[in-house]
Amino acid sequence: TNFTSSATVMFGTITATAVTVNSATSITAISPAESPGTVNVTVTTTGGTSSTSSTDQFTYLTPISGDAYTPINPQRLADTRCSTTLQPSYCSSENLPTANATLSAISGGKSISVQVAGEAKIPTDATAVVGNLTATGSTGGGYLTVYAGSTAPTTSDVNFSAGTTNANMVISGLNSSGQVNIANGGGQSVNALLDVSGWFTAATS
Repeated sequence: TNFTSSATVMFGTITATAVTVNSATSITAISPAESPGTVNVTVTTTGGTSSTSSTDQFTYLTPISGDAYTPINPQRLADTRCSTTLQPSYCSSENLPTANATLSAISGGKSISVQVAGEAKIPTDATAVVGNLTATGSTGGGYLTVYAGSTAPTTSDVNFSAGTTNANMVISGLNSSGQVNIANGGGQSVNALLDVSGWFTAATS
């Protein structure tokens, strides 16, 4: 907190060159180039440097060699707010895929599966997806993580606190069913929104 224009952001030992202070409690930084692996992200202000924990880590992935990326205009794949009996008015215009229309708020420590391949113009042979993940409507703090495996990582893609709405860009591989999982690392339920903006398919020889 207490961010000012003099704040610096470090990804491991490398300083982020593009840092924007949105408010006293919000800061945006573009990750600098780095080798594959997980690093701690710290913020330094006049009050000192933030402590490190597993929820403040950033993972650099090994580039997908030769895979082809296809961008699209952002389209919503999932919005757990729209599964309630009394749907908010905006749900009628979201045109959520049928496979994801009944997804509900994610309970603390639980995960949901979102169908990606075969939805929103994404081909069935897609191997990874690029999108924007939003957490909203929780009564407690925590984090969301997008992953393709059977076990949720302990690192976060977007952190949230009670009563806030927070978003972050995500890139994730798809599992054998063409899905991604979204895990809630907090203790209270939270709504999740996933908007897709592109996908990867395996390179052809």
